[in-house]
Amino acid sequence: MTPDYAQIGSGVTTRAKTVKEATDANSRSMAAVIKTLRDSGVAQSDIQTSRFLVQPVYAPQEPRTEPKLAGYSVSKVRVKIRQIDQVGEILDRLVTAGATDICNVEFLVSEP
Repeated sequence: MTPDYAQIGSGVTTRAKTVKEATDANSRSMAAVIKTLRDSGVAQSDIQTSRFLVQPVYAPQEPRTEPKLAGYSVSKVRVKIRQIDQVGEILDRLVTAGATDICNVEFLVSEP
């Protein structure tokens, strides 16, 4: 069968010294990514937060020393693209809007 929509995992990984700084910066960047998706014709109902991950980032460690916290990394969103012929263009727009992560591009059939 020919796929009639695509599903993409995308997001922005943001690093900052504190969780608040990282989440604030990530929220601003993700707002730009979501606006780009909406401007590309993706329905709001086809955009969902699929994962929100806050991870510590450690500075390179010297032998026999404890790791030093350097900051935090925050990410992710899942998108359905029903205009399958526009997947490449939408991916390009995502990167231009600031998406740093694009993964799990799946081509699917809504009525198998």
